[in-house]
Amino acid sequence: MGFFDKLKSAFTKTATSLAHEIQRIVTRSPKLTAQSVEELEAALLAADLGLPMTQQILAAVRKAFETQGKSGLDFVDIAIAEVERSLGGMNPDLTARPDGVTVVSMVGVNGTGKTTTCAKLAKRMAERGEPALLAACDTFRAAAIEQLQLWGSRLEIPVIAGAYQADPAAVAHDAVVAAQARNARWLFIDTAGRLHTKHNLMQELQKVHRVVDRKLPGAPHEVLLVLDGSTGMNAMVQAREFHKAVKLTGLVITKLDGTSKGGAVVAIQRELGIPVKFIGVGEQADDLQAFNARAFAEELFTAKDCTRIPDGCMTPDARFMGQALGLARRAYGRTSPNPMVGAVLVREGQVIGRGWHHRAGLPHAEVEALADAARRGHPVAGATIYVTLEPCCTQGRTPPCTEALIRAGVSRVVVAAVDPNPRHAGHGLELLRRAGMTVESGVLEAESLRLNEAFNHWIVHRTPWVTAKSAMTLDGKIATASGESKWITGPESRAQAHRLRLGADAVLVGVETVLADDPGLTVRSQPGFRAPARLPLKRRIILDTRARTPLGCRLVCDEARASTMVVVGASADPERVAALRERVTVVQAPERDHRIDLNWLLPELGRLGVVSLLVEGGGTVLAALFEAGWVHRTAFFYAPRILGGDASRRAVAGQGFRSLAEAPTLSEVESRRFGDDLFITARVVVPPRP
Repeated sequence: MGFFDKLKSAFTKTATSLAHEIQRIVTRSPKLTAQSVEELEAALLAADLGLPMTQQILAAVRKAFETQGKSGLDFVDIAIAEVERSLGGMNPDLTARPDGVTVVSMVGVNGTGKTTTCAKLAKRMAERGEPALLAACDTFRAAAIEQLQLWGSRLEIPVIAGAYQADPAAVAHDAVVAAQARNARWLFIDTAGRLHTKHNLMQELQKVHRVVDRKLPGAPHEVLLVLDGSTGMNAMVQAREFHKAVKLTGLVITKLDGTSKGGAVVAIQRELGIPVKFIGVGEQADDLQAFNARAFAEELFTAKDCTRIPDGCMTPDARFMGQALGLARRAYGRTSPNPMVGAVLVREGQVIGRGWHHRAGLPHAEVEALADAARRGHPVAGATIYVTLEPCCTQGRTPPCTEALIRAGVSRVVVAAVDPNPRHAGHGLELLRRAGMTVESGVLEAESLRLNEAFNHWIVHRTPWVTAKSAMTLDGKIATASGESKWITGPESRAQAHRLRLGADAVLVGVETVLADDPGLTVRSQPGFRAPARLPLKRRIILDTRARTPLGCRLVCDEARASTMVVVGASADPERVAALRERVTVVQAPERDHRIDLNWLLPELGRLGVVSLLVEGGGTVLAALFEAGWVHRTAFFYAPRILGGDASRRAVAGQGFRSLAEAPTLSEVESRRFGDDLFITARVVVPPRP
């Protein structure tokens, strides 16, 4: 069987499921409806494509539908093209250094096929006429050393090994020395995949890399993470952890078999930006091949005969949970301080009720779904409910949802994520189990956690989830030296900026931004974005140490001024403070280095119920928040312009970090085009303080 035949076999279940679901959805109606979009989203998420890739595909579908209608629209072709575009464009193979040995560190958890992959890659290079060595640095498992030596013997590849429980870094050092002495072109290092704790494992890998770098500056030149393709989104969790610790340069996906969800490969590359270098679909030495994005995308979505695919081939739990997530997103920007939650009631494979939490104080998603089933005349006893968050078990503004589910006679509860509140986590599920229900959790958990990342942070830390937003030129400038900034980015980016405001509880700027731009900071309809009617006012916050906010500015004088809060310093002029206080809310904060003390302000905003905070500048404010370690996510828009100049204003100003080690890094990086602009969002990883 050829490689691509094996690839086709590996994806039989995923492709069959997707092809069947897409055909079922798009042939039901000549129109692209909200329900069909939700179901397409659920199908893509169920294949572990991840939320960013799913949204990219759906955006392309909507755009194609607007230009040509549904007639002749091939959803599968669109999905294949988007996946190929996301995965392609990068060199999938390994390239040796012009001279000397190229060191490749192979990392990953035990059981992924890491040791075998080391041997296969060494054979691949040897067949190209580039001599290779293997280093058995997983000294914590005697079996791993023996396995690599066996592969080396079979493939005639030299193996450098130490004794069981020897220092892995010492073995790596000896392997580099041996590779240099033998004029090898490649050295593949097999590392440990499990120690007593994750922390110890990452520390050990970092030590190995430091030792190798000291012996051969710049090594390891490649760090490849080996992932088990059958583990779905668990592979994403592994990729995130290893990438934080040792900066991956590529992925190797192994163990793709007939039950694999190949979409996780797309989700990992889409989120982390790490190229997939190789893919393995068998145990033979030649079953590891360079990654081909087009072939991968085609086999992921294409089934031989969609007309004879059984309805049960897609996991029902994932499909219905995907629908529940779609319902939850309908309340984006309206539920704070509560999370967004959706629920779907299913009986005998049919949806009998849907619901979502509309806003704080109104019924929760589970109760809405029960009420929807009652309105439709469907009995609920014996049904399964899919909920994106663990049902509440305590009395708040509304009664406990666990009681409602027990009274209704629901027999099975499937949950995406457990309640993040440490005081309640798991308690609701335990109550339901005691009532005799079957309870399962973790279905599309990653998507649920991302949906409510702000709430999940606030409920644990009681400080806002802070997103730093800026619109800038490609060289990082937000305005000319004279202050001109309207408009650096295009209308599509400005529409997205209003979507970001919609999702935040409060928008914060510095007084310099108020003086320069006189912003409104409200959520307004834009071309391509329609602001919801009857939207609760978002809190608008000005950092103004000296109380310089003009009394005639929009934030102080417009119809929404009741939502404006000016944060002044303890040393602000009392008369200016009094004048502002007559018009808006004024909070007097302690100062630190003649500026508002952010370490006092952020907890205070959390106490006031600000779950998510969108910071729109300027550069001095963003720099202060980054330097204090308060930023959790970036939302940066880049326009295809260059301003240049020392005097033009920077997106992140301040003095900057003194060293790279002190500077925050970004993870889970996602990019998207809005018109001609590039939007990049990522989670901020703050280095531990000494």
